Amino acid sequence: MCTALRAAILAALALAFPGEALAQAVCPENVIRIIVPFPPGGPTDVAARVLAEKLKDRVGQNVIVESKAGAGGATGTGYVAQQPGNGCTLLLAYDTHAVNPVLLQLPFDTLTAFKPVVMIGTIPNIIGAHPAQPYKTFAEMVAEAKREPDRLAYATGGTGTVAHLSMKQIEQQYGMQLRNVPYRGGAPAAADVVAGHVPMMVGSIVPVVRSIHQYRPVKRLPMMLSCTHGWPSSSFPSAARHASFALVPVPQGERS
Repeated sequence: MCTALRAAILAALALAFPGEALAQAVCPENVIRIIVPFPPGGPTDVAARVLAEKLKDRVGQNVIVESKAGAGGATGTGYVAQQPGNGCTLLLAYDTHAVNPVLLQLPFDTLTAFKPVVMIGTIPNIIGAHPAQPYKTFAEMVAEAKREPDRLAYATGGTGTVAHLSMKQIEQQYGMQLRNVPYRGGAPAAADVVAGHVPMMVGSIVPVVRSIHQYRPVKRLPMMLSCTHGWPSSSFPSAARHASFALVPVPQGERS
């Protein structure tokens, strides 16, 4: 199921450093670092690497991407908050940047430790299930969850992510109880669904797309997906083209 919640990506500078001075920053070894608070392979990592290539030419300095995952993004965010405000360390923040101050006791003030620079994109979210699961529609998944409350598990990129919170909203709306299995990011969550360790996942479409492309030569593909608007039609023009890949209709109330 694609909640179609727009997962805004916010590029921020540590300690409120003015964005317009970035090109004039004198950085150690002529390197600007973009810190990604999630593991490689997820949507934030992909966006950071695209941004690094463009930014390098624009500012005339080397730009590298570093992953500092953990605590739902708080590890990487806390690292950037401790860096000098000289424009040499950037944070590519994701959904938990706004949620963590409510859920966690952070050693910094998110509102004063960072200065927003630009939102660089939006990403659709989905529910992806391993095709071996008995449910092939959203209604069947709900029925399965209601039969045995708190048994059906889903992987997410961490507690407090848009994926986790949106699924909690769905649980309340449909009167069911699911079990969240938080990972350090969307990429490891998708990998465990592909391996069959967790029956389904909720999160960004990016790691799921990678998994499907990786397994395309295989007759039985690793995931069954559901999504609403924002679907990348150029990558998946027709679900019928994939033997074990299906778009599951999502109730109108879940489209946002």
